[in-house]
Amino acid sequence: MSLNFRRFISFIGSVTLDHVKAIGGESWKDAIPIATKRFEDMDPKVKKAKIKGAKPHKSHKDPTDPKPVISVQLLDEEERRITTIHVHEDGTATEKP
Repeated sequence: MSLNFRRFISFIGSVTLDHVKAIGGESWKDAIPIATKRFEDMDPKVKKAKIKGAKPHKSHKDPTDPKPVISVQLLDEEERRITTIHVHEDGTATEKP
């Protein structure tokens, strides 16, 4: 018999999903877990996420991205940064260049 275990990313830091909802709205609050789960599924080292700001903004690192983004750091168990992603309101995300 095979058992499947689901990992769940832990959100850490001072900016919470409720802060994102208050500033960006419900769709942004929902988009972040969708996007982080995709990266968590791709890399089992991803255990935690830190939202870097609650306000959607134009990417400073990728001026060719026309959509507003919220930056989220993806971290390992010891809170070392693995990568940073830009989350879009539709739940898609790209790694910061």
